[in-house]
Amino acid sequence: MKDHLRLIRVLIKERKFTEARHALEDYLALNENDAEAWYLRSFVEPEPERKVSALKQARKLDPYNGRANDRLASLTASIQRHRGRSAVWRSLLLALWVLIAVMLTLFALLNSPPRRALPTPPVPMIVANTTATTLPATDLPTMTPDRDSTDEAASTDNAPAVTPLRLPRDVGIGSMLVYAATYDAARAIDALGGSAPEPSTDQEWVLVEAVLACDDAQQCALSPDALALVDGEGRLYPASPDLDLTPAFGAQVTAGQLVGYLGFVAPADATDLRLRVTQSGDIYEFALE
Repeated sequence: MKDHLRLIRVLIKERKFTEARHALEDYLALNENDAEAWYLRSFVEPEPERKVSALKQARKLDPYNGRANDRLASLTASIQRHRGRSAVWRSLLLALWVLIAVMLTLFALLNSPPRRALPTPPVPMIVANTTATTLPATDLPTMTPDRDSTDEAASTDNAPAVTPLRLPRDVGIGSMLVYAATYDAARAIDALGGSAPEPSTDQEWVLVEAVLACDDAQQCALSPDALALVDGEGRLYPASPDLDLTPAFGAQVTAGQLVGYLGFVAPADATDLRLRVTQSGDIYEFALE
């Protein structure tokens, strides 16, 4: 039995959580009173509540297991903090949607020829709080890369125009803007209550906050394959499915809009990174700085 648990520990260390979970399920079916096995199960369960349940079973079988007790206390505190942040985030996000919708509508009205009308959330509007509303990631520690940047969209015969940060652009199905971008974003992801695997030593996470106000709420969708980062040498880095952070961009349509986070893994020395959106054969690029 000890050899079996030793193999499971190796699988967990190698981050082969699915294999380790299946192995633990088989083991516990025959050894349901093994506290160490329940402790190990807390590392392979995908949901925090199931991790806590496994640790409570380990504590029940071995009340003096210090590792299980310490991990249970840490996870319980983390879940409570995350729930508190989620409630605050929902309030901020609602106010942010109103602010962005108003900003996009004003931008459309002030430009000639007029752009497509953007959907606006129904009243009552949370006007009192909108002036101080920002996305949470703007309060997080962000890296200020030493990269050349410009406030004006640039284009050549061989490259699409680049839309500056926080300015909307029509991408065929509606108007989209990049609100903020965070380089070397592992700490920012953790601070927001999310998780992501550790990149290799020569790579880093890039976290992008984006908004898409759709022309048709019934067809408000953007395939993950349509989103990628592109660097100054033309190399593409697709959106990573390994980022676990709420709200995820594209996961849910609210008031005719997609709002949320995108995660990318790119070389730490990559320069001139832009968000590239490919829609119906057309390419649109957004600056990250």
